[in-house]
This record gives sequence, C-alpha cells and structure tokens, in this order.
Amino acid sequence: MTESTKEISVIFILISMLLSVTSFAKEQPKELCEIISSGITLPAQRESFPVKETCYQQNDQLYLQGPIGKKLENTLMTRDNISTLHLNSQGGSISRAGKIADLIRAKKINTNLLPGANCVSACTLLYQAGVKRTATSNNILVYHCVSAGPRSKGDLLLYCGADYENYTDDNQEYKCLTNLNKRIRSSTEGTKKMFNEQHVAKYDMDASFIDWFFSDITNDSKWFKFGNFCKKYYGLTTEQAKEFNIVQKVI
Repeated sequence: MTESTKEISVIFILISMLLSVTSFAKEQPKELCEIISSGITLPAQRESFPVKETCYQQNDQLYLQGPIGKKLENTLMTRDNISTLHLNSQGGSISRAGKIADLIRAKKINTNLLPGANCVSACTLLYQAGVKRTATSNNILVYHCVSAGPRSKGDLLLYCGADYENYTDDNQEYKCLTNLNKRIRSSTEGTKKMFNEQHVAKYDMDASFIDWFFSDITNDSKWFKFGNFCKKYYGLTTEQAKEFNIVQKVI
C-alpha cells in the first residue's frame, strides 16, 4: 500500500467515525416527562420545591414540580395529547418559560394549581398562558422585578464603593444613590415592558396590575445589593390573582 493510499484510508476512516458519532448524537432520545399509567397513584405533591425538574404525565394531565426545564419543554413539543398542565414550580429561565408559554397557548392547554401549589417567578408565564386557568383557594403566585442577580453587587461596589453602608460624606451618598436610581429606573422600565408584552398583551393579565405592582419602588442600596430593584416581591393569593384576571376560576 502506497503512502497516498494509506492517507486516503485514514481520512476515510476518520470521516466514517465522524458520521457515526453524528448519527448517534442525533438518535439520542430527548428527555421527556415520565408517563404514569392509569390507575397508578400519582406522586404526592412536595411541600418544598424539588431542586431538580420533576414532571410526569397521566392520561391527558401533565404535572410539573420543581424548576422549569428541558423535560417539560420537550414533552410539550413532542406530545399533542395534553389538555391540562398542573404547576408547582419555583420558576427558571425566563427565555425558556416564554417558549413553553407559547407552546401552551398554541396547543390550547389549560393550566391549574393543585391545593398547596405555588407558582413563582417565570412559572407565572406558564400559568397565564393557559387557555383556561384554574386554582384552589390556597395557592400563591409570586411576581417580582427584573433582577440582575450577582451582577447587582458588582454594580453597587462600582457606583458606591465597598463602604456604602457607612457613608459619612453626603456628596458621596448622593452620587451613589443617583447612579443606583438610574439602574433602578432602567430595570423598572424593563420589567414594565416585560409585564406588558408577556403578561398583559399575550396572556390576559389586567393592565392595572402593573400600576399596582410599581406603586412602591426603592432607592435603598440594601435592596439593590440583592438584585431586587423594587420592594415588590409579591405573593398573590388566589383571590388577589383573580382580581387581576390571572386566575379565572377557583375550584
């Protein structure tokens, strides 16, 4: 075998291996919610949120406990036999929640909160996407401002210095709060825009919710360092949520 023939053989082997790996990757099954047969008792709803996404389907009922993740998204993308999604979730990625919410509305799926269930942060997008939205009398839906997370502490140090809680210089404190207020206003406008686009325009929330939510913002650096740019981190009761057309019917 000549050297050129050997080189061609090696290249051919490498290409074959690459194609095999690519084909194997494509054939890997997507993570989906577990299917539980009729007649089998469903897992009990946990009092605290699971750390990992837990979801399962029984007949046309889909249940999510814990964070919003790939299993739920994949299941809603691939299964067309779901009529109701039951939620008990601490939220998750807002971008993923937006995609899932669009799937829920496009497939005309109803959403429900079982007794004791809570729907926090990005979970509220999923809940509001339901064509029919039901809840029990003891649920909580939690809404909050857009937050910067860990980055907010860095901004606080940048604008105000490490000793921001013990100012003796009025000018220094004024400069600090002025800069913080710019960030707070920017975050507030971002949150209002998100609420208007996602919750009001797309998913039927009463617009009065936004005025109510932003009736009390803050320029307090102690709030800023936790990444929450307004004092409202509100858990709405079922009845309060019904006033803003978030919950449609209490069952």
